[in-house]
Amino acid sequence: MSGILIPKRKRSLSVNVALDGNTVVVTAGQFSFFLKRHFDLSLPRQNFDYVLYGLGVLSMVHNVRFELDMPMTAAGVKQIRAFGNAWSDWAMRGLYPMDIHAFNVIDEPAQPRRGGLLCLSGGVDSTHAALSGEGDGYTHALLIAGADYPAIISPGFQELTPRVRAMAEAMGMELLLMESSYKQLGVRWNHFHALHLAMCVKFAGQDMTHAAYAADRPRWTDVVLHPAGNQFAYADFFTTPEFPIRQLGSMVGRTQKVREIIEDGRFTKLISFCWTDSNTGRNCGQCAKCMRTRINCVAAGYPQRSIFDDEIDLVPFVKSLKLPRKPRRIREALVFLQDAYRELPDGELRDQITRYVRRGERRLKWFV
Repeated sequence: MSGILIPKRKRSLSVNVALDGNTVVVTAGQFSFFLKRHFDLSLPRQNFDYVLYGLGVLSMVHNVRFELDMPMTAAGVKQIRAFGNAWSDWAMRGLYPMDIHAFNVIDEPAQPRRGGLLCLSGGVDSTHAALSGEGDGYTHALLIAGADYPAIISPGFQELTPRVRAMAEAMGMELLLMESSYKQLGVRWNHFHALHLAMCVKFAGQDMTHAAYAADRPRWTDVVLHPAGNQFAYADFFTTPEFPIRQLGSMVGRTQKVREIIEDGRFTKLISFCWTDSNTGRNCGQCAKCMRTRINCVAAGYPQRSIFDDEIDLVPFVKSLKLPRKPRRIREALVFLQDAYRELPDGELRDQITRYVRRGERRLKWFV
């Protein structure tokens, strides 16, 4: 069955938000998750809008009506409902209409704020976002545990933190740390992780003026790959008049991002993007993601050593690539390789990618 599911019966759950210092625990029936700041806020919390984003996903996935009596701003409630309506229009497979009812709706308070908050994980996308946002008033960077690394005490996260802090300080930002258990709820992370980012920046940045996060890919590929990732339309639903949230880097592909990071020169040995082992925050240099980034380096016109510790022959890797079975996965593979292919110099690497792309195009015709 495809499209939005229309339920005959819906559960209603009251939401409880328990505050304990810098930790908040959100509980509704069998659902529970926490958010924890490892820093202090300069202003008292006046609303709980951040809760809306996490609950919105759970409502659509589990067919639940959530009822909240803690203060929510009218702008925040309006935006999460608009986001739910958008999902209904997109007709994502197996989701229910979002149903959130806020009993205590307030105006968004005008209050003194202190700069901007930028999500920074140390990968290619977020590092490029930070470079493109330099000079736009981002005073703080936010590094979140609980996604790629399970907790703030994870060895990989502990190794990653000093390097991300060095990046932030080089761009004049203070690094803030927080952690979240939301991913443990088993939501479709590839579809909804942007809502997790919105929830975190709303939670961590409530006394700041604006926030931003990185685009996963160019916005023109969202038409092909939508709705996976954090596509560009999401930021419009996260933004309220008092707290705009931007997506940065959606007008360039990964090869151009790698080029700009190398040309800037400050962070080429600090970035990390490898998912092979969460016990380390560094790049293995051999996994598929590292190999694709090596291809980006070559396509950008720079040696692999600009980022990695060595140079390797990339042709055997491309020869070993197998086509995914599902049309969507084939498109994802082709979108990535075409981004690099357009800028690769003539040679065996380009020839092998050409063969792979043509095989993928032929396979896709079977599904038309």
